[in-house]
Amino acid sequence: VTVERDTTTILQDIHWTVQPGQHWVIFGPNGAGKTTLLSALQGYLWPTSGKIEALGGTLGDGVDVRELR
Repeated sequence: VTVERDTTTILQDIHWTVQPGQHWVIFGPNGAGKTTLLSALQGYLWPTSGKIEALGGTLGDGVDVRELR
């Protein structure tokens, strides 16, 4: 996914797959896009481009985001 706000690119070309049983940590400096990434993964923020697939569905493609949450 890519997330842009106004003329600022916050996340660019993120490709991430989490397999069952894996545990991940997201860390980085202030302003790195951690909260933006998590907001997009939870369906609270829509990416400018790309798609997010979670639990067998694609967000925004007829999937009830509230139900997935």
